[in-house]
Amino acid sequence: SFLDACCGPISLTSTSGDPFITLGGSPLIASNVLFNLNDDSLTMSLAGSLLAATDSPILVNSRFFELGRNGTSLTTTVDQPLISLDRSPLLVDGQLMDLADATMSLGGPFLTALDSPLIVSGPFFSTTCCSVVSSFSSTSSAPFISLTRSPLLADDVFRLDPTTIVTLSGPLISATDSAGTVDSLIDFSFGGSSSLSSTTTQPLISLTRSALLTNPDVLTLRSAVTLQGSLMAVTDSLVSSTRDYLVYSNSTLTNTGTQPLLSTSGSLLSIDEQFLDLSSTINLADKFLAATGSVLTVNADFLLAIAGGHLNSTGAVPLVTLDETTLVAPTVLGVPT
Repeated sequence: SFLDACCGPISLTSTSGDPFITLGGSPLIASNVLFNLNDDSLTMSLAGSLLAATDSPILVNSRFFELGRNGTSLTTTVDQPLISLDRSPLLVDGQLMDLADATMSLGGPFLTALDSPLIVSGPFFSTTCCSVVSSFSSTSSAPFISLTRSPLLADDVFRLDPTTIVTLSGPLISATDSAGTVDSLIDFSFGGSSSLSSTTTQPLISLTRSALLTNPDVLTLRSAVTLQGSLMAVTDSLVSSTRDYLVYSNSTLTNTGTQPLLSTSGSLLSIDEQFLDLSSTINLADKFLAATGSVLTVNADFLLAIAGGHLNSTGAVPLVTLDETTLVAPTVLGVPT
């Protein structure tokens, strides 16, 4: 391990605005967890980044970062990414981030990658339940994860267990000129106290000139999600789900902003099942979907409403608008009997 802290209580503090660890032209190989902060009452506070790597490939034969146990916390106080990779490929044999009964409060993004391929054999970011609530937040207006010319291969990008609280001031994921092959972008488990909220009017997830292949769902939302912007915006990109849905919603999903929940422009979306499987409540102040110059294909109902599902819209706008767009679907609305 590069940093292994245990047998607390332990407090680690850096008041420098420089990265805690800087790699410049220095490959790094770790045979165990690279950052292991896994002990009761351990706290870490940084005034800068945790890791900044330039021209430095990183190979970790275990998890990249583990933050866990009761009272464990990580805090950054500046709007800088916790992890930044510039021309630094990353290969991790396990989760990139595992947050277990802990709190992570960031003043900046979690990760930015530029020209840095990422291969992760487990979830990219996961939370593990569940004696106490696990939470992560960012007060930055920048995306929590930003990929530019940085392909990603992983299990779920976010695998969030019950009792997980996510609070953001910016988007969750932004990918530009990047390809992704993942199980799901978000797999949010059931949980009475679980929630995800973002106060930005930017899309929670944006893909620009990128390709995304998922199996099964693109977005699985089983806990409350509250947004002031779009859920997902796809521009000049390809999105393909080889099984199931674009959005599976099994809890309350609310968009209070004046943007469509989903938007596509110049893109191809190919979904094996429905665009939306609605078995709970979705509250909208604008459209469900706005598509321009796109091709949308589904092999089942475009929208599937399950018994008990509610789709509420307060906007004086069509629920779906298609502009120079081709929709291929057996039926537009399916209501099982």
